[in-house]
Amino acid sequence: MKKKLSVAYTVYMLPIAQKYHEYINDIYYTDGRFDSARGSVKMDEGEQLSYNELTELKKLGIKLNYVLNSPYLPNRQINNYDEIAQHLIDNKEFIDIVTVNNLLLANNKQFMGKLKEHFEIKNSVNNHINTLYKVKEMCERFPDIDNIIIDRSVNRNPELITEMAELCHSYGKKITVLLNEGCVFNCIYKRDCDLTFSSVDHSKPEDNETFNCYKVNFKKQDAQYLKSPWMTAEGVELLENTVDIFKISGRYDPPEEIEKRIRYYLFNDRTAYLREIMDKVLNKKDELFTLSMFDLSMWGMTNVLTSCKNDCMNCNKCEEFIENFKKDADDE
Repeated sequence: MKKKLSVAYTVYMLPIAQKYHEYINDIYYTDGRFDSARGSVKMDEGEQLSYNELTELKKLGIKLNYVLNSPYLPNRQINNYDEIAQHLIDNKEFIDIVTVNNLLLANNKQFMGKLKEHFEIKNSVNNHINTLYKVKEMCERFPDIDNIIIDRSVNRNPELITEMAELCHSYGKKITVLLNEGCVFNCIYKRDCDLTFSSVDHSKPEDNETFNCYKVNFKKQDAQYLKSPWMTAEGVELLENTVDIFKISGRYDPPEEIEKRIRYYLFNDRTAYLREIMDKVLNKKDELFTLSMFDLSMWGMTNVLTSCKNDCMNCNKCEEFIENFKKDADDE
């Protein structure tokens, strides 16, 4: 089975898509029309979204995935969904799939019925579908959802993912796995971080949130970079005949970073650096800045991270590896 990817949109990515289009199921994006954890995206501010480029991507046979990524919605939008549905339908030439984050909105049968007439529908990774029970609930409660994306917290548990995939397939649904999350595993700030970002008024910079994930979670805690639930290419190889779609994160990241991630997950290109795979800051002052996928393989960490189930409470192999890696670097 040929690996199929769901790839984050970034402006000027067309040359990359032309090279790898046979492996790409969809490219996902948002237009900033509705509140989102990603903030507003406007054509006249940084040219972050090109509809001409979306048109050319679609010509390659790549589906366009609109992310309705609103963790919160006013009651008027949940109960009076016409504004949302009409925006999507009006732009259907640029939309093949709609990702719906808010399950209260997805519970509105009239809204979902309207979407189903025009689009494939999938849920969001932010719904935290991390158990077989939740997969079953998603399949039975939301029959209009075609594709179930499971939570980042289980993407190093190939046995569980296989069971989840079999369950999804028994309901006639596809399953998607997120590959390169950059958040801390089971971060206690995750919910509030998403909601704070989504509720920021981006026209008023003085009101922006001040939480700095790098300083709070990663600075002086290098092991967090390894514990963050990104998958290894070997993990993908284990599941490529089971999982329908593998999702690469990094919307609006530089195109060259997107290509590095594509090449790593398609071809196990170990020249890629950890900082290029993760969707999170790793700056030159960090001692792991030059850590590559080849280094992880040579030190035997690839096997550990492929199926460790993020059982960090009972494991300190990441800390041990980093300590030894730094000593080795100092000796050189």
